[in-house]
Amino acid sequence: MKHSYFKLNEEDILHIVKDFLLQQLNSEQSQGNLALVQASKDELHLVAAFSNIEDDSIQQLDLQSLGKTIDYNGPISSLTDSNFIDTSSTETKEKVQQLLQKLKDEGIE
Repeated sequence: MKHSYFKLNEEDILHIVKDFLLQQLNSEQSQGNLALVQASKDELHLVAAFSNIEDDSIQQLDLQSLGKTIDYNGPISSLTDSNFIDTSSTETKEKVQQLLQKLKDEGIE
């Protein structure tokens, strides 16, 4: 596979994330409000709110304030350390390389 490059603006990012979150909610009918929020000089967060009922008030939510009151609950931030591979371990690196080679040998890339 050749490299693919993407440069996404805020609208693209919000659209992709909204589709992903709706998929996680198993709902195509939800109303949503999403925003990228500058949490600090170096941190940017996405805050989202959805409703599965007709509720125009969801558009009026102050997502900046909401972001200060809720914890991270995304699929990556809620993973524990046991979900990650320790890439500093030589043994782990060798196992991963063996698995990748096995997949390649089976024609799966």
